[in-house]
Amino acid sequence: MDDLDHRNLGVKLKLWHLQEDAPGMVFWHPRGYGVDRVLEDYVRRKMRRAGYAEVRTPQLLPKELWGRSGHWDKFGEHMFRVDDGELAMALKPMSCPCHVQIFNKGLRSWRELPIRYAEFGACHRNEPSGSLHGIMRTRAFEQDDAHVFCREQDVESEVACFIALVGEVYRELGFPDYEVAGDAAGGARRRRRDLGLVGGEARRCRAALRPRPSNQLRRRCVLRTEAGIRAARPPGTILAVRHSAARRRAAAAARGVLCRPDGSARGP
Repeated sequence: MDDLDHRNLGVKLKLWHLQEDAPGMVFWHPRGYGVDRVLEDYVRRKMRRAGYAEVRTPQLLPKELWGRSGHWDKFGEHMFRVDDGELAMALKPMSCPCHVQIFNKGLRSWRELPIRYAEFGACHRNEPSGSLHGIMRTRAFEQDDAHVFCREQDVESEVACFIALVGEVYRELGFPDYEVAGDAAGGARRRRRDLGLVGGEARRCRAALRPRPSNQLRRRCVLRTEAGIRAARPPGTILAVRHSAARRRAAAAARGVLCRPDGSARGP
């Protein structure tokens, strides 16, 4: 590791540390946690101005919920499970099904849409030890996750607003050159099969989430199309930044899942 490697800087600046008996778990020191809180408050203000309502959901949820969402079957090996002999549960690896539970609570009218939820949720993923990398790939982390429930005809404009919001944050934090990548047909076909989407549903998902030059290229970005990005996830748009080592790293994503008229969602 060189002197600019974040794993060295975190220790030298007394921001955080990792230890062998807790792989992938970050111990935040006062200075580092202070920086983290400043960044979180900054993002929170941005989300509030963009019309997102902040929510909070449980970390430990039953197997039944993860089974309905598809996570238990397709992501289960990467979930930390808890089984007391009576009820099988798991720590959440993401907040998607939880936000659907909030949306499904009570009757909804299309006139309420779009409804936007945001959460700084504590997530846990049982990542392979060889993939762990400082605080860039961990097993315990806080994710600024958000979900928009909207009509199909509003998906494109919501994605455009999301990309504009993330682009503004990236530029203000010193990442002016970012890339917007859309899934290619091959990756989308795998997602369609995994999610159980039929042909028409999958085509509409891909079309609505495909980056549009007329909307997105008004911002300073490079439009790319990539295959095989996270094949177990729904079709979507990914934003990537370049860090100090000039390497490209995916940092934010907008993904879409079609919902039935009764409010039940397909996929994660």
